[in-house]
Parts: sequence; C-alpha cells; structure tokens
Amino acid sequence: MKHIFLVLAALISLQLKAQDTISTDQLIHKEKIGVHNRNFKLGGFYFSKSSSVNAANDSVNFIRPMIFFKDGTIKQFDYIGNSSITLKKRGKGQKCVLKPKEDFETIITFFECYAEVVQLKEIYSVYSIEGDELRIQALGTDFFTETRGRVLNDSTFVITKSINYGTKKVVDKNYTYQFRASKKPDSTKFKPSSVIQQYYLKQSND
Repeated sequence: MKHIFLVLAALISLQLKAQDTISTDQLIHKEKIGVHNRNFKLGGFYFSKSSSVNAANDSVNFIRPMIFFKDGTIKQFDYIGNSSITLKKRGKGQKCVLKPKEDFETIITFFECYAEVVQLKEIYSVYSIEGDELRIQALGTDFFTETRGRVLNDSTFVITKSINYGTKKVVDKNYTYQFRASKKPDSTKFKPSSVIQQYYLKQSND
C-alpha cells in the first residue's frame, strides 16, 4: 500500500512540475493549430533519413516519420530502422516485415505498410503551419517540448531547432523531411490526450 502511495505522489509531482513549466504565451493558440496560408500535403507521412555506424562497423539506416492530421494533431515516431518487426494486416493475409540493415527504400516501404495498421491511441502533439513557419509542440504530464522548422514547399520542410521548456535547453538542428503519399490511420479512431484537449483544443478565443 505504501508503494502505491509513493507512485501516486510521484505522478502528481511530475504533473505539477510540467504545469509549472507551461506558459499560455508559449502555447500554440487554438486558432493557429493546423495549416494556414499555404499548400501542404497531408495524404501520407513525412520522414527524415539518418545513418550511423554500429559496433560491428556496419552502416545502419534509420528514418523518423511524422503523420500530420487535418485537425492539427500530429503523431511523431521514434527512429525506425535496424530492428526486426513483423505486423499482420487484419483480414488481408498480408504482413508488414522489416529486417535489420535494410536500405532506406525498404524501410520507407515498410512504414507505408505500418502506417495502415498502427494503433495510435492517444495523441500528445499538435502543429501549426503558417506561411513558411512550422511549430510542433508535444505536451504531457511530465514534458513540454517544441520543434521549429521552415516549410520549403508543399512536400518538404526542414527542422531547425528544438526547445525543452522544462530544462530550458535549446538545440539547433538541420533535418530535412520529405513527403510520401500513403494510407494512414483514420483520425477518428483515436483521440487527443486529455492534456492536449485541456491546453490546446479547449482554449478560449480571448
């Protein structure tokens, strides 16, 4: 019982800490969420490419995908690449298969398949595109971060900076993301997290 109380106390402490780092001036306003004043493709996903050398001195490829939704929410994925993954498509007898040390095109093709079957559940990020300015904010009970970038055209953008509002750490970046047309999860099958609803979707118009 004592252990349960300690866990609950820790969770409450993390939530209060996150709330202390949130300023309404820093939040993307409800009216700014989504795409404004430019063309930007949404019928698929965006990805950046990166490579690293592992302990065996082999070059390993990764992509980091993002799925943007029309309602202004976004799903950001961890790096996908040097791992073995097999997912079945329900009722279709097909599989999404990824093996280690694949080339970029194979990894991207795998994610095309994966994007159709992934269960997103809750979403913890929103985005704003206004002109050529891109802002992505991720907010949970224990984190508040922002990624900023520049939209080059309707299918390419560059991430230039990340901000951690909790630690006040700012990091310059230079990652180019490209668009890939693909099926993606139906946005009606998941919902923004309670934190996203509270701080973004239920903002007043004042």
